[in-house]
Amino acid sequence: MNIKKIFISSLGFRLTVLILASVIPPMLIGILFTSYRAEKILRQDAKELLAAKGQAVTNLVNQWADLYTMALRNLSIQPDIISMDAQKQKLILTKAASVYKDITITTTGKNGIAVATSDRIKDTQNYSDREWFKRAIRGQLFTRQTLISKTTRKPRLCISTPIRAEKIPQIVGVMVLCKDLATVANAVGSITLGQTGYALLVDNKGQVISHPNREFITELKNFSNYAPVEVTLKKKPGSSGYFSFTEQDGVQWMSYITRLKNGWGVVVQQQEKDVLQEAIQFERIAIGMATLAVLGVGALTWWLASSLVRQSLQQLL
Repeated sequence: MNIKKIFISSLGFRLTVLILASVIPPMLIGILFTSYRAEKILRQDAKELLAAKGQAVTNLVNQWADLYTMALRNLSIQPDIISMDAQKQKLILTKAASVYKDITITTTGKNGIAVATSDRIKDTQNYSDREWFKRAIRGQLFTRQTLISKTTRKPRLCISTPIRAEKIPQIVGVMVLCKDLATVANAVGSITLGQTGYALLVDNKGQVISHPNREFITELKNFSNYAPVEVTLKKKPGSSGYFSFTEQDGVQWMSYITRLKNGWGVVVQQQEKDVLQEAIQFERIAIGMATLAVLGVGALTWWLASSLVRQSLQQLL
């Protein structure tokens, strides 16, 4: 009797293994293929979303820059501005500042000392050490510089242009338009993706213009060594593309980087685990269901195989 039971068990076990061997591999292959396809689709969707957000930031910044550079250019060629008469300039600058909110416009002489400003407080600062002044006085049409304001001590974005004499083609002064970075930072910072995605905007030196951490903006933290920023600033102006990288702590990121025509860099990024979270959840659920299915099929197969072997032996004996 013991031998009979052992024989039945052995044969039942072999049949069970044989049946499971023909069922499990196709099941696992199906799960793996489905998971692979789901991950591929999610990854592609994430790339397209990153690109769309990156383009949105690019358009936003370009529109903002074009608005103020055009305003600056139009003001700089006004006869009253070219006259370098402080009172005449003051009237124009004050009116312009009332139209373009949250900005300060200042003119300087060739020596860098302020002549007139749109602020109520008289500006007597010497700006000859500022990059925007040095480049404008040498004739560069537009110079953009992020800096800490000498008057407000807040981070600002300044755009400057030369003031040229009407009849004699010589530079008689410089006009600069400055705006608090908070306005730009808030506009770009409103762009988010999932749980971890955000947009990062830096100037041509890698200094932060917009970042979720406001402290970085306040201190104009330099991100030029941050992998996506470093790669972005090496690109040709007007170019863009995808970039994936892994931080020192092992966190993997997907990003879409753009080098703007003015030299700034836009990085829109999101953690891979956030992107692939749905695929990971699907895979876990699928594996769990497959495990239960295998256990169920195994138990049912064992019972059926044992019953069939037992009945067959009884008929033979």
